[in-house]
Amino acid sequence: MKIYNIDIDEIYEEVAKNSGFSAEEVKQMIQQTLNEAYENPTEEQKLFQDIVPREGKVPTFEEYAAFFIKTFMEQQ
Repeated sequence: MKIYNIDIDEIYEEVAKNSGFSAEEVKQMIQQTLNEAYENPTEEQKLFQDIVPREGKVPTFEEYAAFFIKTFMEQQ
């Protein structure tokens, strides 16, 4: 998946290369972290989380990354 010419799969590969984990393991760990963050947020965290577009209850890393990349690029 590419977002503004940023390939999300390359992010997984780069993190994997530098961490000793596989790209799939990195993807699973990132998703688990997002799942945990969305399980029991504070009110302040919930307000922020609610602005991240997503199809399900918890965004995928791709959805999360797309939101931040788009937001950053629009401010340039």
